[in-house]
Amino acid sequence: MKRAVLAVLAFTGAAAFAQDRPDPWELRVEAQRDNLDNGYADWKEIYSQLTWRPRRGLAAFGGARRTERFDLKDTEGFGGAYLPLASRTTLHVEGSASGTHRVLPEWMALAEISQVLLAGSFGSYLSP
Repeated sequence: MKRAVLAVLAFTGAAAFAQDRPDPWELRVEAQRDNLDNGYADWKEIYSQLTWRPRRGLAAFGGARRTERFDLKDTEGFGGAYLPLASRTTLHVEGSASGTHRVLPEWMALAEISQVLLAGSFGSYLSP
């Protein structure tokens, strides 16, 4: 599974020469804490993601997450891409893997195809 995630990121990285956006990189870092009652330990999570969007409809992302729930700690790596198949059709692939997988899944894979049905401003919100 880890190889599949890396392959998606490497494939998408091949399009780096056609960058239309002046700032295609985005870094996102989040932290969350949920306070539980009745003697349960708080839930905690730290999440980071690096995204590359050189032009509309094309994106690659990868990151890591550390989660603590029920006094169990997990780490996870993930990656994926949005790849244009046609002018209004996009393939979205994503995967993750956790070496600890106590709370998080051991692995996850997702593939979907999206099709914009409406033209105009509403349809523009549907593409990455």
